[in-house]
Amino acid sequence: GDHGYTAWSFPIYGGTAGGVIATAGTLNLVRIRRVPTGTISNIIIHVGAGGSSLTSGQCFAALFDSAGTRRGVTADQAVAWASTGIKTMALAVPYVNPAGDYYAGFWFNGTTGPNLLRGSQGASGAQINPGMTAGNYNAATSSTGLTTAAPDPFGAQTVNALWFWAALS
Repeated sequence: GDHGYTAWSFPIYGGTAGGVIATAGTLNLVRIRRVPTGTISNIIIHVGAGGSSLTSGQCFAALFDSAGTRRGVTADQAVAWASTGIKTMALAVPYVNPAGDYYAGFWFNGTTGPNLLRGSQGASGAQINPGMTAGNYNAATSSTGLTTAAPDPFGAQTVNALWFWAALS
């Protein structure tokens, strides 16, 4: 894969100034297409500006298959997401995956969420998800009220105009 990643939501060089994960406790989903058979050990994001007053034990990333079934969860990311840069977040247990599409999901709790690298400025949910229906979006939000546990499976998807960059390794 490119840059040592197995797959990503879009090429990192296509990213632009970040977007804040706006709503605490809401699962933000990014579809990662055509992941080859192998083992997924990490979810990677880029934090452009750290979150503030993030709640310890309530900031996580998770891996889901295309049906929404949870396949892995990271440790708490409250400290990591308070600073900038590439964040390689290990899954607690690596997932031996069949080829297919997957979702990287993440949520925070605290005062202000981290600002993540995202797709094109000015893109709308319709531009990011053309011709797609719920359950198949490239960028979406889902389950709400999350604190310490990732949903399994995640709930109904709502279009998100912020297409965050995420990669798997």
